[in-house]
Amino acid sequence: VYEGVERFVVDNGGSSSYDFLYFVRECGSDVLGSYRGIGLDIRIHTIISAGASYGPCCAYLCGILENTAPDEVVVVWLNPYFGEVGEESVSSRIVPFTDSEIYRKNKDRLCVIGLPEYSGTIRRYMARMAQNGETFEKACLEGCTHLNLANKAILHELPRIYKVFEGLIA
Repeated sequence: VYEGVERFVVDNGGSSSYDFLYFVRECGSDVLGSYRGIGLDIRIHTIISAGASYGPCCAYLCGILENTAPDEVVVVWLNPYFGEVGEESVSSRIVPFTDSEIYRKNKDRLCVIGLPEYSGTIRRYMARMAQNGETFEKACLEGCTHLNLANKAILHELPRIYKVFEGLIA
C-alpha cells in the first residue's frame, strides 16, 4: 500500500469499532483471510478496561470473536487505569479477566498483554497525553522521563505479540 513501509496501523478507534464488526459480519468471517490473500497482514487488537467499561469492552471482544474466523488471534490489552481489570463478584472481589469465562473459552485465540498500572506523575502525564490526543513520541519530545519509561514498558511487549502471530509461542 505504501511503498517501503512494512508495518502500519489502521486504528478505527472506539467510535467506529462497531462499524468494523458490522463490516466483518456482512462480508463473512473469512473476510480477513481474503485480505491476507492479497498480501495484507491483519492483526486485531482490543482493550479491556477496568471499572464501568469492563462489561462493554468484553461484549465488544465477544463480538470480535463471534464474527471472525476460529483461527483468528486477537491481541487483548488489559488497561488497569481504572483499577484491577476484571468483573466484580458477588463477594465484591474482582475476578481477573484471565479467570473469566470469555478468556477460558477463547484462550487459544487470545494474546493477553497487561499494561502496567501507573500512579502519581506518570498517570497525570498519560491523562494529559490522552486529552491532547498525542502519541508517546510527541509527548516525549517535551523530555518527560516518566512517559519514556511507560512507552518502553509497552514497546517491550511488542516482540511477544509478533511471536504469537508467527506461531512461535502460544
